Amino acid sequence: MHYAKSVFAILFVFLPLTAQAGPVEQKLTESQSLYKDETAGIPESIVFSREPRTPQEKIIYSSCIKTARALGVPIPLNTDAEDVRANSTPIIGGLVLFSYPQDDHVAVLIAYADDGFVIDEGNYKRGQFTRRYIAWRDVSIRGFARF
Repeated sequence: MHYAKSVFAILFVFLPLTAQAGPVEQKLTESQSLYKDETAGIPESIVFSREPRTPQEKIIYSSCIKTARALGVPIPLNTDAEDVRANSTPIIGGLVLFSYPQDDHVAVLIAYADDGFVIDEGNYKRGQFTRRYIAWRDVSIRGFARF
């Protein structure tokens, strides 16, 4: 099966983010592959984005680390994104580590396919929760981690 030449859609249900919420675990199959604009030439695409609804969400979404903690990743206190070292292969519920020109960033891996994966994150878009599709070939990926 060749995902790059197939167009399938997947629906994501967003549940309110709470400190008890864990990452969504899902392996994308051919019948649930991810729609993405192959012609855009962009290695990732935002599937879902939303502003915070409560003061608590505003605090959580303002930090990729706080969002990952709220999604169930036990990141130690006083840890910044650049402090997290790659120590794992990709795993659902684990972290994806990114290095962008401005700073480092972490996100929680929630689903994957042959051509890429889906992450949940905070503060990729300033102060917002986002869900994105990332191609495995994305040059910003600096590794994967788990705690």
